[in-house]
Amino acid sequence: MPGSLGIESILQIMQIFALQQNLGSQFTSPRFAQLLDHKIEWKYRGQLIPADDQMVVEIHIKKVDRTSRRVTVIADASLWKNEIRIYAITNAAICLEEQY
Repeated sequence: MPGSLGIESILQIMQIFALQQNLGSQFTSPRFAQLLDHKIEWKYRGQLIPADDQMVVEIHIKKVDRTSRRVTVIADASLWKNEIRIYAITNAAICLEEQY
């Protein structure tokens, strides 16, 4: 599995969190967007291959920031394979904003 898919899975799980918490309730037509000018750090220590039995994603929400124009979610995350952490992501971010 390419590393970009691991990062994408983390961002999608954060989007699920935002939906479950109804974080876009202040908007008429909310959409997910990239947070510009935000530094995300990640480290890779391996890859997932077809022979791996298990993949686990762990996310720790650090901050939910609300303004009148945007809701931002920031988290740290890890991706594990067979009990070995192979991705460490710091300050992953998603945002919700009004779709115009």
